[in-house]
Amino acid sequence: MILKKLYVVERVIPPNITLYPVWNGQSWASELSLVCSLSGFYPDKVSVEWLLDGRVLETSPVQNKLQSVEEGGKTFTLNSKIQLKTEEWKKGPTVQCRSKYGHDKEETRNISICAIYSYPPSVHLTTPSFKTVIEAGSDVTAACVVHTAFDVNVTWHLDGKALTTPDLVTEVKEGALTRSNLTVSSSQWKKLNFITCRAEHCFTTVEKNISVAGSLSHSQPSALLLQGPNELVCLAYGFSPASINITWLLDGTTQLRSYNTSEPHRGPKGKFSIQSQLPLSPHEWLPGQMYTCRVNHCNGNIALNMSKPEILEESVLFDENKQVFVQDMGEDNWMMTITFLLLFFVSLFYGILVTVIKTK
Repeated sequence: MILKKLYVVERVIPPNITLYPVWNGQSWASELSLVCSLSGFYPDKVSVEWLLDGRVLETSPVQNKLQSVEEGGKTFTLNSKIQLKTEEWKKGPTVQCRSKYGHDKEETRNISICAIYSYPPSVHLTTPSFKTVIEAGSDVTAACVVHTAFDVNVTWHLDGKALTTPDLVTEVKEGALTRSNLTVSSSQWKKLNFITCRAEHCFTTVEKNISVAGSLSHSQPSALLLQGPNELVCLAYGFSPASINITWLLDGTTQLRSYNTSEPHRGPKGKFSIQSQLPLSPHEWLPGQMYTCRVNHCNGNIALNMSKPEILEESVLFDENKQVFVQDMGEDNWMMTITFLLLFFVSLFYGILVTVIKTK
């Protein structure tokens, strides 16, 4: 009699693993769940554990197991779910779902915010205007706004060098927006050529650069102050870069607001010109009042004054329509004076003649 040894081969089917995030409300602003779904495995002796950056999480996942019967035999499905803080998720850690089955076999799946979302953050950089820098008594501020769902690291670079004084930066996070403000003295700002705002995350780095020095060609402005029929015209020309600021003052202290300044016009040699017009009514253009056109540019400042004298013997007017100079000599006043003197001498001579005739 021959005895045969029978070997029973256990049917083992590895699980198909899917790992995905689920928000319990509005994306990015609500509590986050990670679900690890194991399907189509056999037998049902399967264990699941969660790891965060390779470290086993001490958590109790919510699990449910289902059994299905198909033509090839029954299989099982298991869902394991854990809660993860949104702040922790946005930092970009790698979360791992590890399944052990059969005889020391395992299957793993990894997920991270960096792996499932590949679009870069949006960076918008704004700088103070030239007028603000000129008029600022102490500090000026540049703002960098980053729009991203990730936990982003925002840094500043001045003329290509990383900022080494973090106390100059304030940062506020509101949902998907991160706003970083850089505040420096106006004197330091005037020495800069360009600034950079850099937004860094695990999968990408986005930079935004802005030149704050303008054109590489630097020329100081020249200026003229002209009087029109009902206005004063301040002309500035030959300057570069284009950023310039023109203001008007009355008697050296009162800053005027009702004036019109054109946009800088670029000439053929790269130099710019600009004009500012200050309308004046007759009751505003009075003797003794002094009007000042103040020109502020990074390469030089100019102040031009004009006032109406108490007695106007001679005035030179600028006609903006005909562009000619007109000279007023007061001829009417001279003619009246000469006529009066002639009449006076005639009447005096007549009186003397009558007196002589009567005495004879």
